[in-house]
Amino acid sequence: MRGTHLTVGDVLTQLLPAGSRADTKKPSWQRCPLWAPDVFAVCATLADLSGFYTEPGLAFSRNSKERKAKIDRAARAQDEGRKWSEQATVSSRVQKLWSTLVSKSAELVCNGHGNVSPGKRQRLSCLR
Repeated sequence: MRGTHLTVGDVLTQLLPAGSRADTKKPSWQRCPLWAPDVFAVCATLADLSGFYTEPGLAFSRNSKERKAKIDRAARAQDEGRKWSEQATVSSRVQKLWSTLVSKSAELVCNGHGNVSPGKRQRLSCLR
């Protein structure tokens, strides 16, 4: 799947060719997958292909405020994961983050010069 001209939508269709839910006649990625590993696969692939996880401020905390925000984000993600595993439903928060990601389907994953292309909202949707 490597390539400099891949869009977010390309990643979605390659990883989830039948769409994000099996209950639709025509492939659609608007609704968040019910299975958390599908969401993880999409986000991890985008992180890997774009390399955005190495950006200052995302990979490293530049100050105590950023460090606290990362700790809080990790705690929220753990809480969401626990709820998802217990209730087997997608929360409104996860659906909102997925929708933000899907809304960027036309954006390039990488701009072709080794530089990260995804917008900040898309990157944060993957991290959260």
